[in-house]
Amino acid sequence: MNKKPDEGKDVGLRSIFTEHITVRVGPRPEYDSVQICLNGHLINLQAWTKYQFNKQYCPECGNRVISSCQKCEAPIKGQYLKDDIKNNATWIRPSYCENCGEPFPWTIKAVEAAKEVTYGLELLSDEQKKEVEEDIDDMVRNTPRALVAAMRFKKNA
Repeated sequence: MNKKPDEGKDVGLRSIFTEHITVRVGPRPEYDSVQICLNGHLINLQAWTKYQFNKQYCPECGNRVISSCQKCEAPIKGQYLKDDIKNNATWIRPSYCENCGEPFPWTIKAVEAAKEVTYGLELLSDEQKKEVEEDIDDMVRNTPRALVAAMRFKKNA
C-alpha cells in the first residue's frame, strides 16, 4: 500500500505555510480563525476554511490584516465550526486576547482616542481628567466598576 506519511496519524494542528495560504492539517478545531485589520474591520470570519477570501490589507482603511494575537500568536476566534453549525450572527469582535489577556490593536486605538478627548476638556481639573481616563479603562474592560464609571464619565464629559 502506498500510504502518505501522515495518513492515519493524529498530526495535531500543524500549519504548513505556502506563499499566502495556510493549510491546516489535523483534527478540525471548534472555531475557525478570523481576519481583522489593525483598526478592527472584519475581513474574513473563516480565515482557515475560506482562505481564498483572505486579504493582506484592509479594503476599507488600507491597514494590515491579522488573524492571531500579536503578542502570543494565538488565533483570534472566528466562526463556530462544530457540527457544521453556522452562527455568524452572534460573533462579536473581541477586545482582548482570550489566551494572554492583551488588548488587540483596535482596542488600544479606541482607548487612546477616548482618552485624547479628556485633554480637550478645559473645564475639568487634572484630578478629574485622571478619573475620566481610569473610567475609560473600566468601561472598556467591562469591570464591576463599569456602570459607575459610565455614569461619572457622562457627568464629567
